[in-house]
Amino acid sequence: DRVKAITEFAVYLTAVRVGASHLIMPPAWREGLMVTKYISGNPHSYDFVRLSALLCMVFHKKALNAQLSLDELSFQTKALNP
Repeated sequence: DRVKAITEFAVYLTAVRVGASHLIMPPAWREGLMVTKYISGNPHSYDFVRLSALLCMVFHKKALNAQLSLDELSFQTKALNP
């Protein structure tokens, strides 16, 4: 099988009540720990359905599993080793 070039994109916008944000300044560097930038918060309840539909479409899946804690979503970058 040949790998296809990705020529599609998706944009998803929603209002989120931010609980924690470390996008500008990641948590303090500690020796030997991996560092990530992240944001977490609570979107409107109906947005979980919209977001799951979008992710299923993007990843070409009929269903996805997710860990949710107190209706909070978190997004973070790949870990960076200092």
